[in-house]
Amino acid sequence: MIRTSVYLDTECYQYLQGQSHQLGKTMSELVREIIHVTMKQDVRQILDATNRIYGLWEDRQFDVDEYIHHLRQDRIV
Repeated sequence: MIRTSVYLDTECYQYLQGQSHQLGKTMSELVREIIHVTMKQDVRQILDATNRIYGLWEDRQFDVDEYIHHLRQDRIV
């Protein structure tokens, strides 16, 4: 583990301190748990977005080489 310092406003500190006493966990444990939950939510959101767009263009013919050639027409000598 890596040790770090975090600056909290009074409200956040008091909340963590209260939860720490109530749950019998250190404030550091609570911060790590909150970060892990947030990270998992971010991954879930990315996967959900990916699933929503999957197959969006499956009915279209798309030639990547032709598209890039079209974009670079001004650079062709």
